Amino acid sequence: MNSKNIKIQHGNLSINLPVSLRSFDFYASNPFVVFSKSEFMDPKNYLDFVNELDDFMEDIHLKTDHSGKQKLSFKARLGLHNKKFPLINSFIQLFNTKKFNNWFRLTHAPYYFPKRSIVVFPQSNFALQFYKLVDRFFHFINPMFNYLHILHTSIEFSEIPPGAGIPPHKDSLTKRLAFVFYVPKNNIDERLEKALGTNFWKRKDGKEIENESWHSEHKLSSDDQMLFEENYTKYCVVPYKSNSISGFIKSSNSWHSVDPNNSNQNRRAIVINVWSINTNRNNSIEMSLVKNKSTN
Repeated sequence: MNSKNIKIQHGNLSINLPVSLRSFDFYASNPFVVFSKSEFMDPKNYLDFVNELDDFMEDIHLKTDHSGKQKLSFKARLGLHNKKFPLINSFIQLFNTKKFNNWFRLTHAPYYFPKRSIVVFPQSNFALQFYKLVDRFFHFINPMFNYLHILHTSIEFSEIPPGAGIPPHKDSLTKRLAFVFYVPKNNIDERLEKALGTNFWKRKDGKEIENESWHSEHKLSSDDQMLFEENYTKYCVVPYKSNSISGFIKSSNSWHSVDPNNSNQNRRAIVINVWSINTNRNNSIEMSLVKNKSTN
């Protein structure tokens, strides 16, 4: 296994990413690809980053979603305060670098896009509008055109307070990368690392496979979750461990969840997502790519 990492740096902050998903500390591919890595940041960087994060989050009101999870978009909040929070700003900028975009093309794009595809990350509204125009032009000539993929990166702070959790779901139709970076406020033991980890699910042996959809679904009601657990079982749990990340390849069966938080502290994480802006066409092509890659 190739354990070589790619170092991506902005300012005084750097992260290390393996050159392939199989080279992560943990990797599984059936029924869909899941991976995780410890020491995402240099340990000294991490401690400074968490301290700055604590200062940043003081007196901030978080939006609460239907599951009880609270979240905040970093870009929307930072505004003109970049100099006050240099490590957070550098962290955001890391995921807008050419090096990270090339890492995505190397490790994630083959799961979603046909060979010879052009994958772009517009850094300005002008560039975004230009690529959208190009995409519409080629789609007008050939409605099956599926070789230009326009992507956008978002980063948000996520907090699950005591009593809340995240029910089983598959993630959005347009998601093309899903990283969860665990940043606990306090030291936690192994029991809590597992209890607050991310659960990944597979269908139980002998259970009939339904016509699973590429679209997102959330099992919100107690009846929905009971029926879901009759048909599915956890096949791995990525621990909620300081300075580690987990990720997966979105597919039609990429079910994952977080159990209700029964601790006395918030479950804190930073979520890094890459979204496809022009993915509303030819989803069947992308679905077949993911299914074939995940089972090989």
